[in-house]
Amino acid sequence: LQLNNIKGELPKEIGDLDMLVSLFVNHEPTSDRNGGLSGIIPPELGNLKNLKILDLFRNDLTGNIPKEIWSLENLLELRLNENNLSGEISEDISLKQIESLNIGNNNFFGIIPDAIFELKTLRNLSLFSTNLSGEISKEIGNLTNLESLYLLRNNLTGAIPLEIGNLKKLEILNLSYNDLSGCIPNSICNLSLREINLESNSLLPWLGSSPETCAKEEQIGAPCQINGQDAIINDNCECEIQPQCKIGEACDDN
Repeated sequence: LQLNNIKGELPKEIGDLDMLVSLFVNHEPTSDRNGGLSGIIPPELGNLKNLKILDLFRNDLTGNIPKEIWSLENLLELRLNENNLSGEISEDISLKQIESLNIGNNNFFGIIPDAIFELKTLRNLSLFSTNLSGEISKEIGNLTNLESLYLLRNNLTGAIPLEIGNLKKLEILNLSYNDLSGCIPNSICNLSLREINLESNSLLPWLGSSPETCAKEEQIGAPCQINGQDAIINDNCECEIQPQCKIGEACDDN
């Protein structure tokens, strides 16, 4: 049922199709997003124990992702991006075989739960534009099969964890449009990335735009911004506004 203009709610009776292996009900790209499915994701989908692919991309679904969805142990791909889903992402996730998790462009809140970083079969993780906050956990280094990581357009803070350097299979890293700070870890530059985007993180060296180097000593003194005001990266890898010197007076760094 993919690339269609089906409207209305997904019936709970779909949970009776217990032999179902894949379910695609996504919306035609050229149509109005709000013309697709509406209402909640029925918890009865959790009855589909043989389901390997669940794709409800680009609809107008609302409410939380039901806990029953997070317990589909045979699921390989979960694609719920571009809906109006909300709430916190569950801490109780049992997607033991999941390879692709895409729930971006929704209205979640809260942090990225640690349970996500235990999904060691993941190859693609897309949590872009989901209003997530907090720091990126160092546990992200557990996802050693990850090939693409999209965390752009959130409210993530803190330093980029060194442990991203453990992701030797990573090809795409997009952390743009967040509030990340500190120096860019040298471990990132040791990866064979074909795409990296850190731009619009104003507290990073060079505001995250086209990082010139990952060597810490070369990032000291690089430009950054605090609330739109020009600053530089200090010896502690912090973005700091420099003291203003008045004409005829010595500068006081203290």
